[in-house]
Amino acid sequence: MTTGSHTAQYIAINDAQKKLVLAMADMDILEDTRGDFDTLWKPHLAACKPKWLVIDANWDPSTLRKWLDAAKASGVKVAYEPVSTAKSRRIFPQRQCSLAAVPNHSINLATPNALELASLHEAANDAGLFDREDWWIAIDSIGLPNSGSRDKLVSLTNNTLVDRGVPQQSIKLLPFIPCILTTLGEQGVLLTQMLQPGDERLTALTSAPYMFSRATNGSDTVGGVYMRLFPPVERVPDGTIVSVNGVGDTLLGILIAGLAKEKPKEIADLVDIAQTGSVMTLKSMESVSPQISTLRSLL
Repeated sequence: MTTGSHTAQYIAINDAQKKLVLAMADMDILEDTRGDFDTLWKPHLAACKPKWLVIDANWDPSTLRKWLDAAKASGVKVAYEPVSTAKSRRIFPQRQCSLAAVPNHSINLATPNALELASLHEAANDAGLFDREDWWIAIDSIGLPNSGSRDKLVSLTNNTLVDRGVPQQSIKLLPFIPCILTTLGEQGVLLTQMLQPGDERLTALTSAPYMFSRATNGSDTVGGVYMRLFPPVERVPDGTIVSVNGVGDTLLGILIAGLAKEKPKEIADLVDIAQTGSVMTLKSMESVSPQISTLRSLL
């Protein structure tokens, strides 16, 4: 914390249905670059030796880059929370964006909503990431059907999401973020994941309904793409919703709690558990429902 900094502040205004209408955030403490990252934050990362690091877009772009570099140097996996449509772009600055594509990627998981996903896609495009050779090599390895992808994407999701470009944007971002969980509110959660060669899901019968593609060029980096739309675990009547604030943070927190275990489950096996926790927060006066502790045995 730098001298003169004050605690982060957030104010949200919800409508009669408890949906977010307006939010104001003062995150200057994270956006202030006067602090020395190497002496203030980097030692904490080295001391904790975590399996996963969660960073969000409240950090300024230069500090985000330092977090990614430090995590990569320490072998720590990174989950990225985009925060908002405006701030989500910070991970793909237009100038000197050096994020590499798989297998040298810096971000392992992202949890945008549909609007944040579109903003991420736009930022990556503006930064020229979709013109790079490493992106094209990864995309070419996915094994996209020559006849077009729409029918397949509709079968895996639905017409509405395909018309909005949600699954298409996810796929284009996979070389830089090989696992994307897009939260869709009443439509559930869309998991789009790039699989490595040898992943058992590439050949398992139970995974066949969710395989968008399988690599056909012998890539030693890309095995295929797994895409699965998870419906909501519960339809919550408007009258029982207390607040939407903290719902996304609850989902990501539960996912990371499961992924950080000594023997983690596949992320697809954690999505419904995380959704259950999000419903608990949706019905809670707290920003994160205390009841999520009851899900620990499921992780």
